[in-house]
Amino acid sequence: MYGALDEIPVLAKAGGIVPLGPRVSWGGVANPAELAVHVFAGADNCFELYEDDGDSQAYLEGHGCVTSLIQRWQPHRLQLTITPAQGDTSLIPPERTYDLLVHGIRHPDHAHLSINGQDLSAGYAYDEAAETLSIVGIVLTPSNELTLTCSVRAGRLLSRRDRRLESCRKMLRAFRLDTEAKRRIDQDLLGILENPALLMNHSASLSDGHLAALSNVTGP
Repeated sequence: MYGALDEIPVLAKAGGIVPLGPRVSWGGVANPAELAVHVFAGADNCFELYEDDGDSQAYLEGHGCVTSLIQRWQPHRLQLTITPAQGDTSLIPPERTYDLLVHGIRHPDHAHLSINGQDLSAGYAYDEAAETLSIVGIVLTPSNELTLTCSVRAGRLLSRRDRRLESCRKMLRAFRLDTEAKRRIDQDLLGILENPALLMNHSASLSDGHLAALSNVTGP
């Protein structure tokens, strides 16, 4: 993987569910009133969010709370369920705000949200470049069950967009390379993506590192 020194790659497996709380000051142990739930499409999965008082050993006597986040996956459909909390619900906020971010899907034809089986009118945003659907500001109590369903009428919901062209252009911008050489390579990129062997036509202008990076991205 290639990137700038100020970029940190984050890899997630298909089906991954990652709830993140807001940034807190040093020593903060309170269970958060806000959660951003990052869902990575492509497989069934369940994440059990366990919370206790964060301070004592009361958890040894069962004083904890579990909220299950479940992804059910089909080729044309994703369903995310946040179940009612189980256990000592006094340990978590009486209301919690959720932001849902579903990564790696096409723009859905249908996105439906319900709480306790009742339809909820909630708008969503879709980021084409990041291939991410987001719904923010959903307020739940510990007893609520939330269900998000995303689907497409035809084809697969999972995105398979070819990112090689944009990745190569990003690398070209970062290369310490003659501007004219960059221009020539950029002009030939579409052909190189069809036939990676054409990259060797520019080998005289590229260092071994540049050539290896572009070969790894443009190759099969």
